[in-house]
Amino acid sequence: MIKRSFFLLGAIFLIVGCVDYGSYVKTDIDINFPINLDVVVENPGMKSSPAPFDVTKSVNLAGDAALANYVDNIRGIVVNDLTATVTGLDQNVVLTNATLTISGNDQSVSWDFENISITNDVILELPNDNQEFDTLSTMLSALGDVEVQFAGFSDTSDIQYTLAVVLNTTVTVGL
Repeated sequence: MIKRSFFLLGAIFLIVGCVDYGSYVKTDIDINFPINLDVVVENPGMKSSPAPFDVTKSVNLAGDAALANYVDNIRGIVVNDLTATVTGLDQNVVLTNATLTISGNDQSVSWDFENISITNDVILELPNDNQEFDTLSTMLSALGDVEVQFAGFSDTSDIQYTLAVVLNTTVTVGL
């Protein structure tokens, strides 16, 4: 009887003594979050004026299908890479002044594009020069709404194309 009591008492101390079981039971899952921005460049009314565009899309990560099974156990999201590819464009266009901004959780990051020529399937460079990926990781880990905006001016009007933004992430899931 005394041996059983000591065994039970030892088991309880062992269980209570382990502070963080979640750190022992976690896994990393690679998930891409695609966000398609349908850009419509209207006619500015005057031929000499640059043609404006402004498209914004809001994404709720907590409602994302890829995260649905894990949302209650997410410990963090790390952005590994970010791409923005122009698709559905049937002519050459110059972005005279444009900005891609991603914001959420009271933070934002942005990339500026000035006088760059774009064609179909061109990939816009989105460098991590100022730790933008760290800021994005913090935004995404909050699992709130993330807003992606692409706005600016181009040298051509009356066109449409898609800017396919893809956030390449690693999601840490644990108990």
